[in-house]
Amino acid sequence: PATSLAVLRVYRACHRALKGLGPAPLNGGIHGDWGTYSHIASLQGEQSSLISQLFPYVPQDLSPNDPSQYRSCIRSCFKQHAGEQDLAAQAQRLDEAFAALRVLAEQRYLACCSSSCTTDGVRVDVTSGYHRKATHVNGQPVQLFTYRVRVTNTRQQPIKVLGRSWTIMDRSGTIITRIPLAENAIVGQRPVIPPGSTFEYFSGTDLADPPGKQSGSLLISVHGNGHDKPATMSITAEIAPFPLELPASHSSS
Repeated sequence: PATSLAVLRVYRACHRALKGLGPAPLNGGIHGDWGTYSHIASLQGEQSSLISQLFPYVPQDLSPNDPSQYRSCIRSCFKQHAGEQDLAAQAQRLDEAFAALRVLAEQRYLACCSSSCTTDGVRVDVTSGYHRKATHVNGQPVQLFTYRVRVTNTRQQPIKVLGRSWTIMDRSGTIITRIPLAENAIVGQRPVIPPGSTFEYFSGTDLADPPGKQSGSLLISVHGNGHDKPATMSITAEIAPFPLELPASHSSS
């Protein structure tokens, strides 16, 4: 039947989309407004929530809890309904298959626009995403990008983020923005991050002609005697380069 053939094609498309995903956990996407921030006690609970949101049509006993399980999970889910004869049920399976494909396409884009780096027990994960078109103050049309920065403290002592640096390059590798490292805070905050916790914030930038690339560093103080005591050491935590790239559904024209 035509519906069964369509499901098979989408199933194969899902497996092709999986090839573009690395071992990174599910990415919740870029949904925060510029300048917003939050503290996250643990990312494990967030992953469980994301799995439920992104794969709501997958039976609970098949829900993937590790990126390496996505392929077998999708295969098992499709196989369970391979012999479905009811046309309405087939149509529902097709809707679910397209939903899975949309999720995987978004995850593939987010994976391409992410970076991760750990420096002396401070992990910095960044994901960027296309926001919208806009007009620069000089009248030039630009593309706006939002990025989410997550700072996770894997040390045994609390840390404080004092400031950041940024270098933004255009498609030719020319530096168009450079902000030096200083105690300039992040989104107006100097957050204290306890051991095992994460601080995240959202910000953004613009590019006249994507794609581009952004990288930087964070100035971190370590408080081995407690966050209310003087710093015992300082760290310059690297922010690995991450792309500023349009999704396939958009063009820079």
